[in-house]
Amino acid sequence: MAVARAAQQVGVNIDTLNKWIAAAGVRETEKADLTLEERTTELERENRALKMERDILKEAVDIFSQRPK
Repeated sequence: MAVARAAQQVGVNIDTLNKWIAAAGVRETEKADLTLEERTTELERENRALKMERDILKEAVDIFSQRPK
């Protein structure tokens, strides 16, 4: 999908979306060069990392929401 079209659909300025893409280090050609198996492995790794971050944040919320004794 073209960046301009994606920016319009998301409702952000095209420059902002380009900055996000650059910050993420993602290029369309990189994704196209991956095989399905490589992409699946990459997404599984990302999924594990995100779950770990979520669990850490949940634990932090529990710790900080406890009332002092």
